[in-house]
Amino acid sequence: MNKSKETSRLTWVLPAIAIVFAMVVVAVSLPADQADADSPTSGTCGDGVVWSFDSASGTLSVTYTGSGTGKMADIDDPNKSEYAYLYKNIDNIVIGEGVTYVGKMAFCGFEAKTITLPSTVVELGESCFEKNKITSIDLKNVVTIRKQALDYTDITSVVIPSTVKIIDDYAFDECQHLAVVDTSGATSLEKIGHAAFVTSAITSFYVPATVTSLGTGIFVECFNLTSIDVDDANPNYVDVDGVVYTPDMKTVLMYPSARACESYVIPDTVTTIATAAFATGYKIGAITIPETITEIPEAAFQKCTALKTIKIPNTVTSIGGFAFTDCMGIENIDFSGTTVLKSIGNGAFLGNEKLKTVEIPACVTFVGERVFAYCSALESISIDSSNQYYTTVDGVLYDKKMETLMQFPAASKITDFTVPSTVKTVNVNSFTNLKNLASLTFPDNVTTIGDATTSSSYGQSPLLRISIGNGLTEFTGPDPFVDHYFLDENGNKMKQTVQNLKGHTFVGTDIHHMYIDDTPRDEGFPVWAIVVVVIVALVAVVGVVMWKRSR
Repeated sequence: MNKSKETSRLTWVLPAIAIVFAMVVVAVSLPADQADADSPTSGTCGDGVVWSFDSASGTLSVTYTGSGTGKMADIDDPNKSEYAYLYKNIDNIVIGEGVTYVGKMAFCGFEAKTITLPSTVVELGESCFEKNKITSIDLKNVVTIRKQALDYTDITSVVIPSTVKIIDDYAFDECQHLAVVDTSGATSLEKIGHAAFVTSAITSFYVPATVTSLGTGIFVECFNLTSIDVDDANPNYVDVDGVVYTPDMKTVLMYPSARACESYVIPDTVTTIATAAFATGYKIGAITIPETITEIPEAAFQKCTALKTIKIPNTVTSIGGFAFTDCMGIENIDFSGTTVLKSIGNGAFLGNEKLKTVEIPACVTFVGERVFAYCSALESISIDSSNQYYTTVDGVLYDKKMETLMQFPAASKITDFTVPSTVKTVNVNSFTNLKNLASLTFPDNVTTIGDATTSSSYGQSPLLRISIGNGLTEFTGPDPFVDHYFLDENGNKMKQTVQNLKGHTFVGTDIHHMYIDDTPRDEGFPVWAIVVVVIVALVAVVGVVMWKRSR
């Protein structure tokens, strides 16, 4: 081949290859919503319902094209809608007349700043506008607001119109800027679902006369809420100084989080405390539970951080899960005189950071997991010796057969602990917020270690030696030693699996740098060796004496 022709060909072939390669690289590196210039700007989103996007204004419009009215379709994954690639480009969502229903997850996770509804929309589907950046919305003629429809939005105020009948569970959950919910004209409102306004900024709330159903935990973590006012004409609920009860005063339903009270006495007419009734009542200094109460339900007093002591009445038979969780001011749990308490649920006193000691009564037959986890000041747990189901040794809680280790007190004085030889299972969160424990050994008899067995809410721990026996068969969760980082000989973080960890001892200078060190511990001169030495010495002495006598 002619050299000049070959050189000439190379002069255009090589640049062409380079250009094609560059185009491929650029196309691959572009975000998904920009990579395809031919991505659709219109399409369908329901039977007879279409969408279109105007890039100039950043507006996505939804229109019904048939006669009469139509609904948007539900979707299970917002990333799979035809317009999902536009989620960061959409500033405005406009639903056109004729559309009656905004589909489930239709715009979940989008970043729209305005949403316009038509007069025909009567239902907002589950999570339809979740996490959008809107600060307000005109609900027009909406009748039903489904679960999480507007949660995690930036709404600051909302008027509930006369058409609305249902505000479903978590409908306005985590709307942290929501300061005003105007229900004064909500003359058709029948239901407010569970946790509907959790973590909002509202200061007061009016329950209309038409409401027949109030869910649990509606206003949990509404730290500005001082009163809940029930319309005097409501036949289903009443309020007494801003606290909501049933009309017969037998059930206490809701206590406003920011209602200040040095000491609150639950009326002795009350026989039932609703789930989460007093949760996050952070200004309650003390509370009296009457002996008409037989059950303390789940999360009843969760995060009542100003409580210092709690007396469990002799009539109470069960304490529900997380009933007193994160009551960080509690210093004393008084079980004295308790003879009928049978059950203490999971996490019931979790996170009671000032609790130093506790005694479990003889009558208790069930203690859940994590009951005293993250109780940072807890030095010991004791239990009545006549209890047939549980026992304690050196302040550590076990089942009666000592086959399950349930809780090691965070502030125990023990610095070097070996799980007893009878124990097969170590529960979840058994070693949390440790203050003094530096060395922990799981011998071969331990087969199961619970998730987050060791963890600290402070992100640090004195526990710098962990030894795991060869009998281990199961971790009940993905991260049994939270906050601890186990490294191989090359300094790489090891995944916390049974295969990786069992049979090894990990030692470090801090919890983030713990290396395998399987060198046997120097346990001092063993007892059996001392006995042997003594016997040998005695035999030697006797031998010498007999030898001298024989001479």
